[in-house]
Amino acid sequence: MGLSTTIALTAALLVIAGTPALAHGVSVVDVVARQHARTEKAIERSHVVVWGGIDGSSTSPDFVEILAHRVFKGSLESPRIRVHLHRKLSREDREDVSAWFLVKRGDGSYEEAAPASVMADYYFMDIAARVDRTPFPGMGPRKVADGVVLDLGVDSGLGRVSKAPTEATRHDRLMLVGQVTNFGAVRRVLGRSESSELGHGNPSLVLEIRDRDGHEATGPAPRIMCGNLSELGDFVDLLDGETLRFMVSFHYDDLHAGTYRARLRYTVKRSIEALNVDGSFHPPDQATLTKAKMLWEGTAVSDWIAFTVEPAPRTER
Repeated sequence: MGLSTTIALTAALLVIAGTPALAHGVSVVDVVARQHARTEKAIERSHVVVWGGIDGSSTSPDFVEILAHRVFKGSLESPRIRVHLHRKLSREDREDVSAWFLVKRGDGSYEEAAPASVMADYYFMDIAARVDRTPFPGMGPRKVADGVVLDLGVDSGLGRVSKAPTEATRHDRLMLVGQVTNFGAVRRVLGRSESSELGHGNPSLVLEIRDRDGHEATGPAPRIMCGNLSELGDFVDLLDGETLRFMVSFHYDDLHAGTYRARLRYTVKRSIEALNVDGSFHPPDQATLTKAKMLWEGTAVSDWIAFTVEPAPRTER
């Protein structure tokens, strides 16, 4: 989730809730900025940040069991984790999938570093990427003397990523992720925009997928998307050895069972004058244009990776 979508959702929630924040001269942008700052602090204090929901069988007032769908920081041995509570859970905590900010205890269980937050997984991936500039666990980049290296991998869902997974991944759990690592001089790159994989965003992300016989297997872009998507990613200055992580979200939802090869192209351009930079349909302001002049400009291509997809088990009716 990019800034424009976050602003739009926050505005809607403020109206629905009848909050007086805007009436006192606080803009939606200010509210979102504060929310980002709180989230960054919560991520920094956490050992593990997971996106998951509470197991409905949890009945104790002192702890819950969370089933993690994916991990944004740290790693887990099992998707099921025990969390001790020091607060009363809200209805949203119990019914919705949320981001949980957790610190590990001496007995192997966890407790909260900050209250859980209901937000989209893309939003948390973007913020976690800005806070933690290290590669995905299990996906170390190849080192070069000076330049930008792009990697593509399969996310296990438990925090580790592989460029050569040995086991098949269920169709409904397949998640591809990418990372850009800088070596040498400081370079300004761009985080994934909401339009990066749709053919008109900066950076541009182009995913290629081929089946066992070498035939094109890349799926189509979503037919229905929000109309006010930002076309410009966040500016990120990477020092020597630092990494920017991101999710690869589209074009593989309909893969059938089988073995595939995939690679990713990441392209950044300094020309941003024609882009919808914040979902408002306004051209970029002078400050944004000035930042863009210092962008690294070019294309990085990942190595081909291979992975196997298996069908999800049928649910009994």
